Amino acid sequence: MLTYILEPFKTLLQKNQLDTFEKIWAYEVKWFEEPNERRGGWSGVGRIELAQADGSMLGAFLKKQQNHTRKTWRHPLKGELTFKREFNMLQYLAKSNIGAPRVMCFAQNTIKNQAILMTQELKNHVPLDVYLLRLQQNNAGLLEKNKLIQSLANQIKALHSAQVTHRSLHPKHIFIQEDRQINVAFIDVEKSRLGLFDTKAAKNKRRMIDLGALNRHTYGISRARKLYFLLQYCGLRTLNSESKKLCSALIKRANR
Repeated sequence: MLTYILEPFKTLLQKNQLDTFEKIWAYEVKWFEEPNERRGGWSGVGRIELAQADGSMLGAFLKKQQNHTRKTWRHPLKGELTFKREFNMLQYLAKSNIGAPRVMCFAQNTIKNQAILMTQELKNHVPLDVYLLRLQQNNAGLLEKNKLIQSLANQIKALHSAQVTHRSLHPKHIFIQEDRQINVAFIDVEKSRLGLFDTKAAKNKRRMIDLGALNRHTYGISRARKLYFLLQYCGLRTLNSESKKLCSALIKRANR
């Protein structure tokens, strides 16, 4: 059994009697929806609140799974628990200064093939599709829209520069927090992949998978703002030959 608890949360979890695998596994969670059953096992997530020393409550998300694995080149037969993959990716994103939920604790029982993952709630964040709807309802001006697009493009570019492909880059998996500047965070990274090579072909594939998904599933943004996003992502003022090819490929992908 392996256990990881981020130092700032050790006292908090002890206070709430959730400082061991057994205690967290036994804790009853109100699932957001019925646990996902596939790959011969199950996986579920729910929101919990933890009492802090000052009497306030800290929101967190607790995930549990059993026999919910994905085969990898390192684990070709038994497979690897998907939360272990998500935990590793969240740790990598934190080291790369890319917005994502903060891991509070992770543990797995390798004998029973069980895993738990607890992350801190992204406070005052909303999904990108909700944020876009608010902009539309508030008749947001061009300056406000461009501010969002710049932050979004820069953070996705940072993700790709870290050689990560999200692989499910939908608006519901991108969270926005409006502070003095707009902060962007990525969730549901269990499907994300870290590339071994940073070749031109790998970069193009990364772009096509993620930008293609984002383009297909995002509504409420005009073609002009989508073009502005692409320019910001590529770090250009006007399209060059390479970015034109990328633009054409994304349009073709969206029209499939």
